[in-house]
Amino acid sequence: MNAIADLKVTAQGEADIVITRGFAAPRKNVFKAYTEPEWIRRWLTGPPGWSFTVCEVDLKVGGRYRWGWKSDTDGMEMEAAGVYREIAAPARIVSTETFSRLPPFSGSMTIAKRRRKP
Repeated sequence: MNAIADLKVTAQGEADIVITRGFAAPRKNVFKAYTEPEWIRRWLTGPPGWSFTVCEVDLKVGGRYRWGWKSDTDGMEMEAAGVYREIAAPARIVSTETFSRLPPFSGSMTIAKRRRKP
């Protein structure tokens, strides 16, 4: 996966946003990029000056994931974590997501494959 196209962000109701992106990659590879640690480490590197230090995935409904970063300059750490609610490989993942360095919130992420019309 090396190309991102058609990034679109839209409001849906009062509290939800929908982010839609197209990837120039087969669906199975996009799914692996969100579910397999060796693939996640390739793209979820964090901001410049941060190291990606934690990548844990228990890919099953009710399983958890946890991703962590550490600042190379001051040692500050931040994490994203969540619970998988639905998995339909390779088409859909629904999970919660919470970030440690932001005010508390949880959201759901849905990854779905949609074929482009010719």
